[in-house]
Amino acid sequence: MIDINHNIRFLPVHIINPQANKEKAVHTGEELESLITTLGGNIVVRVIQKRENPENATFIGKGKVLEVLEKVKELRVDVVVLNTMAKPRQVYALKNALTKANPQIRCLG
Repeated sequence: MIDINHNIRFLPVHIINPQANKEKAVHTGEELESLITTLGGNIVVRVIQKRENPENATFIGKGKVLEVLEKVKELRVDVVVLNTMAKPRQVYALKNALTKANPQIRCLG
């Protein structure tokens, strides 16, 4: 369980289609981050993944999982949020990969 007595540290992962309108993609990311901060969360860093199709296992792919893993470890992130509707098994696989850096990590997608 997340301790609500401390400022929760978030890492949003913005998945952007390379063909999409850049301005719309930026607006979507800003909207998610605004929701996080409105709820009292602290955004410590953001990650952007340009992808046309989701990777089957984790949605974001192995290389991006390693990048997020390092940031979770380095910045003591509590929650990773994907700005997409990932399948439950993809969120589960991502969480399992990130527990190496933080056993209490939460993943939302």
